Amino acid sequence: MTTTRRRGQPEIQDWEKVRTVAWANWVRHRTQQKADEYAGIANPSNDDPFVSTGTLDLLNERLGKSKRTRTIALSDLNNIFQGNKSNSNATLPAFSAYRLGRHVRLSSDLIESIDKVLSGTASFYTLGPYKTPLWAALAGKITAVDFWKPMTDSAVFDSAELDKYSASFDLLGYKGNKHRAFADVPWEIWVQLLHKLPLPPMNEITKGNQHPLLSGSEDKDRAAGDVWYGYGVLAIGLCQVAVNDTQNADPYSRQDLCTLMLRLDPLWARLDALHSLLNDDSPNAHPIGNAVNLLTEKLRQSILSEDEQDAATAAG
Repeated sequence: MTTTRRRGQPEIQDWEKVRTVAWANWVRHRTQQKADEYAGIANPSNDDPFVSTGTLDLLNERLGKSKRTRTIALSDLNNIFQGNKSNSNATLPAFSAYRLGRHVRLSSDLIESIDKVLSGTASFYTLGPYKTPLWAALAGKITAVDFWKPMTDSAVFDSAELDKYSASFDLLGYKGNKHRAFADVPWEIWVQLLHKLPLPPMNEITKGNQHPLLSGSEDKDRAAGDVWYGYGVLAIGLCQVAVNDTQNADPYSRQDLCTLMLRLDPLWARLDALHSLLNDDSPNAHPIGNAVNLLTEKLRQSILSEDEQDAATAAG
């Protein structure tokens, strides 16, 4: 992925822009869920930090103004999370800068302060949705610690289909370190396994709120859940490994992986669609789907022979 150099800082990677835009969209989506949940409730319970911290009062004050709808805008997020005068985050960039990918590296204080009232938003930024390592996958950090450990900890490996495979590693001396065993499995074997799993039909993924990630049924404390989504993150990680595997030019496994990536593409489209909560026409400048498609195209190009690559370059 291309980079942007900032003076005195490491180069900003494209995946970091994708992450920040997705996080801003997710914060807005979760705030909209809260606004809808408490609409018309006179005395909400203080058990919810969104209520007890006064965040709901700040939000209702804005939504109660004349000519306002109850659709959350970026300016609402500025006010309730960082823009009011009593908030220590008031000098931070506006949420529109996050939403457009203009300000990418967020302070840990901001991430943690928002997570206190919207549980799961911090893990979305540091790992990815449902604590699966999407950002490590897009960054190409397919290591035992950065990628396989959070994949092992996520609910994708709670499925009965994968449990029988992961249990076998105990017999091979990997007990308690299954993530290291997973990292040692050749990517071609993982591709074969994923093709055997009951992946959802494409029309099931695209049914709006039928997707658990976009519904109100997510586990807010664990925030680790959707098996389909976990398969998608796993496929991205495998794609990174395959692209960089210069020792194995197996075109059949690579083609199978390309097919798998296309089948899971609607997952990223659903995440990217969250920006439409705001009534604006501005496109998502750094969509997840685009980053995944670019990676898939790299994999597809690696299948071509040198002569075919030359011909494709000349034709383009």
